[in-house]
Amino acid sequence: MPKCKISYKINGDKFNTLGIYKNNRLSFMEDDIKFNIIIKDNSLELIRENTEYRLKLILSINSNCIYELKNINVGKLNIAVEKKMLDIKDGFIKAKYKLDDALFDLELTYEVI
Repeated sequence: MPKCKISYKINGDKFNTLGIYKNNRLSFMEDDIKFNIIIKDNSLELIRENTEYRLKLILSINSNCIYELKNINVGKLNIAVEKKMLDIKDGFIKAKYKLDDALFDLELTYEVI
């Protein structure tokens, strides 16, 4: 599987890590959180998961977000998400979105090595 260098910034916090890129999917770990990002022409699917929760965010024309707590029987929570901007190019993703009342600004670059 092709390894890649990943740099991303979310709301000013910067991270650099190594990951795997295969079939338009980036996979990497940050602390104890596993990230899977599925890149399509006009949409982005972001899954963040650890032992406590799973967050699945889809940014597209019909954006949605599902938050699931794994150790508590509350089931899945649908969280309101509004896509403000999405720019996907080869090796670059920029997204702005509103999740409930919080604004997020994501910028990610990746390079297969």
